Amino acid sequence: MLVRRGCEFAEEEFVSELEVMSPLRAKTSAVVDQSSVVVAASPFLVVNDHRIVEVSSQLSTDLGIGPQEIVGRPIEDMAVDPTNGTLEGLLAGTQDLHATALPHAGGIPVTLRRLGAVDNGAVFEVRCRYDDATTVPWSDTAARAIDHASSLGVFAVTRSPAILFATQYVRRVVEELSVTEQFTGVVNPESILAVFVPEAQEGLIDAFSRGFTGETVEVEVRTVAEKEQWLRMSVSPAPGEAVVVVVQDVTDLIRAQRKLRESTRLLEALDNHSDDLVLVFDADGQSRFVSQSVRRIAGHDGAVNRREALSMVHPQDVVQVAELYERTTSQADIAQAVEATARARIMAPDGSGYRWHDIIVTNHLHDPDIRGVVWTIRDTHDRYAAEMELAHRATHDELTGLPERASVIEFLDMALQADGGQGGHRTGVLFCDVDNFKAVNDSLGHAAGDVLLTVIADRLRGAVRDGDLVGRWGGDEFVIVAPHLGDFDEAAVLADRVFDAFRGTVHFAGLDLEVGVSVGVATSVGGQSAEALMQQADIAMYEAKRNGRGRIEAFTGELSEHAAVRARTESELADAVEHGEMLLHYQPIRPLDPDRRLPSGMEALARWQHPEQGLLGPDRFIHAAEESGFMSVLGMELLRIVVRDVSEMNRTEPVFFAVNMSPRQLSDPAAAKRLVSMITDIALEPQCLVVETTEESFEVDSVALDSLWFLHNAGVRIFLDDFGTGHSSMTGLHRFPVAGLKIDRSLISPRIDEEFVRLVVGVAKAMGTITVAEGIETAHQFEVATRLGVDYGQGFLLGRPEELPGR
Repeated sequence: MLVRRGCEFAEEEFVSELEVMSPLRAKTSAVVDQSSVVVAASPFLVVNDHRIVEVSSQLSTDLGIGPQEIVGRPIEDMAVDPTNGTLEGLLAGTQDLHATALPHAGGIPVTLRRLGAVDNGAVFEVRCRYDDATTVPWSDTAARAIDHASSLGVFAVTRSPAILFATQYVRRVVEELSVTEQFTGVVNPESILAVFVPEAQEGLIDAFSRGFTGETVEVEVRTVAEKEQWLRMSVSPAPGEAVVVVVQDVTDLIRAQRKLRESTRLLEALDNHSDDLVLVFDADGQSRFVSQSVRRIAGHDGAVNRREALSMVHPQDVVQVAELYERTTSQADIAQAVEATARARIMAPDGSGYRWHDIIVTNHLHDPDIRGVVWTIRDTHDRYAAEMELAHRATHDELTGLPERASVIEFLDMALQADGGQGGHRTGVLFCDVDNFKAVNDSLGHAAGDVLLTVIADRLRGAVRDGDLVGRWGGDEFVIVAPHLGDFDEAAVLADRVFDAFRGTVHFAGLDLEVGVSVGVATSVGGQSAEALMQQADIAMYEAKRNGRGRIEAFTGELSEHAAVRARTESELADAVEHGEMLLHYQPIRPLDPDRRLPSGMEALARWQHPEQGLLGPDRFIHAAEESGFMSVLGMELLRIVVRDVSEMNRTEPVFFAVNMSPRQLSDPAAAKRLVSMITDIALEPQCLVVETTEESFEVDSVALDSLWFLHNAGVRIFLDDFGTGHSSMTGLHRFPVAGLKIDRSLISPRIDEEFVRLVVGVAKAMGTITVAEGIETAHQFEVATRLGVDYGQGFLLGRPEELPGR
């Protein structure tokens, strides 16, 4: 029970009464149980002895007249000209009454319904009817239409507490979210509170209480809807001990705010844990945003303007970064982001030095959400160092650290372009080949050879001028590119210095190794390509080799003529391949012991059916092909022919074919792969083919050795040709994929070296390889080779080279 204290109700009493309902609810409990509306929130009147003794404010509003004009009037004034039902039925509560109420006040159509009895009479609900819109003022009709369609709810609650009125939106919310089994249509403080979750109810009650004291309060509260729903309740004080509450669905807004907060927290977390430095500057270069990483890594606190940001950049990189900024902001009326990137050095936070960073500058001045130029600075020092190391390894020799071929040619090309624009200056090339390097490698092994090459590389670095390039061309060949020479004499002086640096002993494993060099020198004369100048130096170096080694030779016109002859030979060889002038003769390789029943073999020997000079042997063109670099093309054509012949020959009798591949051919990995591919295409047994090569193939470079292993693994057998003329260690042969040793003809003819042959046969048997004696031309040579246990023989006594039958 509420106790009136002056004109106020205590807050705690208000809260309590909201929980147990108001005195008005208690007075009209019987009515509420039968009614579809709340009396306090409805247009109603109270009749006692046929006279109106009380009228609700809502009815007064609906009829458009004050309550003083209604109270005291007989009930008959509300039921003039009844169109349906009788006054007696209305008063008895047996039926509703449709009538025209208070004709003097406008004659509004109404429907009256008896709700029940109270202490001072009977209560009747009076509803205005709008089925005849012409009888309702337009403003009232429009207001009710808006009320019905609006998503903005409004209701008023008194301190009693009681609901004075509620819009259709409020009624819909209460009905949809009613917690009772069946909504009875009652909109009262209790039903409204029940719409919200318990913690929201407490906040709303507090807002009502503060509103009654004259304070305007706004709260956002969650409903009991299964799908999350939030309503904003704006509580404002109103006359007559009441508050007006404006209700608005803000679910989408709450969700958007929540996502924004989540995004903000995520960005803050990323910022706090990111090592990227992010700065945003306005159009004047003033700071709009500075990431935590700038403060943490770069050691800056607070705002950082563009000038301060540039102070972190290495002095040599400042201009580049400043130009980057200007380039991205130079377009005044851009409609989309402009981005540019540079790599620059940034001072480390501890001041220990500069580290490489990628700087990305993006112009977002046009974007209203950013309105700035964004700098993203990412530490890429370790990655950059790794990239540089990989790039260095890709272009430099791993053993000596010197640039390799491609880098040498690139440097030479740039030097020729630079000197070509400066009259009177030349670019020189020194082609250096280590003398007797193969002997060192053969006698002491590759470790000694590696030491020798490393020492030579260091000596060359110390012998050249600043600005000269020392490169490793391959194997034991080195190249020096010397730009900006005054004349040839200056190149000759440099060559003498290099020659002297080469000479001298190299200490290895307690031994003193004598080192010598053959040097070819060429200088540019204008308009030359890097390849042409390199070729001239190469020609001069080979001339030094032919003239006894350990000397310097300069490229001359005579050597140029020799090069022209070689070029012409190369051109003719290309025509020969194209027109099918290349052919093969085959020399038999016969088993020496007939009891062993070994399969016979044939060695393919190249011939050139020259259109003018007739049939030419390999001594007339193979060397020229090797020197010109055409050997890879010629060799592949010969391989194609031999594979074809092997396929046809093996259809009649089992025989193996031996074909020669030079170290230079094997240095091209494509050659071995194409050979295996050709064998596979015709379904030929790989063991029917033997590849003969020299000991140099094991020493030229790793690619040649890899090619030999590739062929071996594919089933192709490898024979070591001209064995005994080089310096390979017999005990080291087991490390290479050798299936046979061909004893050089110089050890067989004219006089057979029995001791050496016996040694070779013993080593071969221990290794499980076969032996072939080349150059057998007499019966004595045949008898000795057979007696010593040589497996095969080859020579004029056993058969001369000739075309296959039917060719």
